[in-house]
Amino acid sequence: MNILYVYAHHEDPGSMNAAIREQARRTLESMGHAIVDSDLYALDFEPVLRERDFPDRAVTNRFVPNIEIRRALTSGTVPDDIAGELEKLRSADLVVFQFPLWWASVPAILKGWIDRVLSFAQAADAENLSSRPFLKGKRAMVITTVEAPEAVYSPGKQGGLREILAPLTFNTLAFVGMNMLPTFTVYDATPDQPADWTAAQLERLRAHLILVLTGL
Repeated sequence: MNILYVYAHHEDPGSMNAAIREQARRTLESMGHAIVDSDLYALDFEPVLRERDFPDRAVTNRFVPNIEIRRALTSGTVPDDIAGELEKLRSADLVVFQFPLWWASVPAILKGWIDRVLSFAQAADAENLSSRPFLKGKRAMVITTVEAPEAVYSPGKQGGLREILAPLTFNTLAFVGMNMLPTFTVYDATPDQPADWTAAQLERLRAHLILVLTGL
């Protein structure tokens, strides 16, 4: 299976997220899957959809993103950085999104990837502007870390993590036709955790990936 691994965490090789990413890679490759990375911070990915993304405008006196996105797709003027991400999406069977939960949402750079890349992909699929779907029928998985204990997200407090992630998993990824696989979460993901705790979380991740992906 071809996997696009979208990673939205700053470049800190000693972080929990870095360890998770490395464990995920080792596990997935040991299962025979091929991985292509989109390390958004390493790419210095531009998160803002701007007028300058569309030098060949369909509407000159206003900026209407939906119109310009379709114009760019049909005229072959998709911005280079978006086009590169779209090619990764086209080839992927599964897209993994890894990020730390940030103010009950995704980091800004990942929201920007959704705004810029998924907007093009969804438009292409909806209008049949691509010979192969970018999103429809493909699988998606979320891997996230949370600094707070799991009890903080119980009913009556912050709400369950499933509900917090719903704008991404249900309202975005499932909405555009992707099939969601179970989310993997590490709670209490603070920098002062001991090595044995980290090792236990990485083993949980290994088991999760094997359980969920075996037989797909």
